[in-house]
Amino acid sequence: MTRIASIAGLLCAVLLFLPGPGARAAQPANRIEAVLHGAEQGDPAMQYRLAMWKFWALPHMRDVPGAVELFCLSARQGFAPAQHHLGLMYWTGNGVARDPLQAYLWFHLAAGAGGEAAADYRDRIGRDYLDEPRMRLARVLAERWHASPACPVHLS
Repeated sequence: MTRIASIAGLLCAVLLFLPGPGARAAQPANRIEAVLHGAEQGDPAMQYRLAMWKFWALPHMRDVPGAVELFCLSARQGFAPAQHHLGLMYWTGNGVARDPLQAYLWFHLAAGAGGEAAADYRDRIGRDYLDEPRMRLARVLAERWHASPACPVHLS
């Protein structure tokens, strides 16, 4: 158990101090304040970064609902890593209810926004877990999403 706690602590330190996807090259000396400020200002990369901190924090510090909200804010701005992470969450049921259709949809959006690995995940879910009508529904919902981004995507 001590080894797991040590690994979790190391992971949190890495997530806290390494720049995330889309991070600006020149940041103020206090990265925490820079991320908080950027997230408040609507920067999708900083919203994603803060969501990762909240989602992967040590169990007593974890804020999954807050992380989901930030992932959604970032994803609505077309930030592929946030869309990809939402796909993973819906695929695994980690933090949200497991839903292969939502996972397919978020991976489809991430792939369209330039997420290379997302297309592989999307195709695998489509091949192994969804029938053709459900995949068509997810693609239609993804097209509608572009006109009016929402999170979570309502599947009706």
